[in-house]
Amino acid sequence: MYICIMKTMIIFLLITNSVYSQLITDTEKHIYAGMGVAITSTIIAKKITQNNLKSTLIGFGVGCLAGYAKESIYDRRLGLGHYENRDMVNTIWGSLVGSISICCILDLEKKHKLKKTDYYGNDIRTSN
Repeated sequence: MYICIMKTMIIFLLITNSVYSQLITDTEKHIYAGMGVAITSTIIAKKITQNNLKSTLIGFGVGCLAGYAKESIYDRRLGLGHYENRDMVNTIWGSLVGSISICCILDLEKKHKLKKTDYYGNDIRTSN
């Protein structure tokens, strides 16, 4: 199911990017990058920790760290880009939205699976 969610999100982002490829702003790029990093790290953390709060915080933290590293190290110290606080804030905002939304989706998926099984893990739909 994780792969299905990721495929859907990637297809959605590719479609929106191709439709508005000339109109996408720098702000949107930073928000999408923060969301992508946070979603990926939240899914990985969820598989490892099996805890919603920890995985959400880890995903958000990794997204923030990626935004900070890009702006402060890549842009400011190495001089390979243009440093802006606004870009870092947009990446942090995207990571917050991405980590919370994917955690909610994963939680709904878990509840949906629990409704289909009984106490012993037997599938209710196929049992007689």
